[in-house]
Amino acid sequence: MVWYKAGNGTVSGTASIVTTSTMSDSNKSLFCISHLINQTGVASSSNVRLNNDSSGTDGSSGNYATRVNINGAASDNIQVNQTEHNNGAGTALGRIQVDYIANVSGQEKLIITHGSGNDVAGANYTVFRYDLTGKWDQTALVTKVENVTSGSGVWQNDTNLTVLGSGGTESMAVQDGAVYYDKQLNKEYVLNNNTWTEL
Repeated sequence: MVWYKAGNGTVSGTASIVTTSTMSDSNKSLFCISHLINQTGVASSSNVRLNNDSSGTDGSSGNYATRVNINGAASDNIQVNQTEHNNGAGTALGRIQVDYIANVSGQEKLIITHGSGNDVAGANYTVFRYDLTGKWDQTALVTKVENVTSGSGVWQNDTNLTVLGSGGTESMAVQDGAVYYDKQLNKEYVLNNNTWTEL
């Protein structure tokens, strides 16, 4: 398995969604890294949406179920039948969020999310953290990931979402003049114009 940059998106100006372009369906695992810059003083959470699926109605017919814990609270907030993987976290000026998605064909997509946010500037205030587990009940392979603001906030300029996929192929460029030694044959070879020649 080789990780590679499968997709990314960056906000120019402001937007309520930061999204990747369509990605290959060859990725069995997706690792999403987000730097989310929120509108100052506006409450919104950074919800994950897969393949642009926001169908249904929150609480009754959506395709996502999530278990959320904020700041290590004694109990979790459980949300079922949601229209997005909802982290439910507040007014952060900026956040760093990591999402890991198991992307196996024919199975529901499991999601693990960890994030932290900065509500108030200054060293005398700490950040909050949020941890989620959840699933998207669809079995199609994920080819698009979005971070959506909830509430009235919008993502600010340079908000970024980068997705690494596990479907890369290993490649290596070997230059002319490279020497290879075969221990079993006890022979040396040199590369010239894509041809190995015994020395």
